[in-house]
Amino acid sequence: MPLSVDTGHNKAALRDEVELLRKHLHERNSKDTALMQAKRDSAESKEAVERTKTTWDNKIYAEKAEFNSSRQENLERVARYEKTIAEQEARIKALESEVAALKEAAARAPETLSAFLARLGLSTHLAALEEEELDVGLLRSMGRDELAGNMASLGLSAADAQKIVHELHPPAPVS
Repeated sequence: MPLSVDTGHNKAALRDEVELLRKHLHERNSKDTALMQAKRDSAESKEAVERTKTTWDNKIYAEKAEFNSSRQENLERVARYEKTIAEQEARIKALESEVAALKEAAARAPETLSAFLARLGLSTHLAALEEEELDVGLLRSMGRDELAGNMASLGLSAADAQKIVHELHPPAPVS
């Protein structure tokens, strides 16, 4: 094969091809750089997503724990309120019974001191009580302890004093 003489045309074609290869190389390098940047951006985004997910998982866990704690406190508070309500209802019933007993006692016709003591079998103490100018209404107005103490100071036995106290201030029924 004979050697061809370069006429400048081959040089120009070679230069054009070299220039074209340089452009391709530059484009290829640019694409590689863009691809590498996209990979870095993707990795950073994945890390950011993981950090965000971890942060929210921790927040949700803390909120759940706080909610459960608050819920438990509320359940305990409701239980205490229900217990208090039950106790108050029992107390109300006892007070209602006591009021009913007092109303019943007050509704009875006023009884003379002698009739009252006779009914209890304590007529022997009439003179001592009349000497102190006591009547059934006055005895009823005294509290349980005061009445028992006053009866003892008048010389009544503890058993006789208790008869009077129980008659005038009946014990509240046990619920």
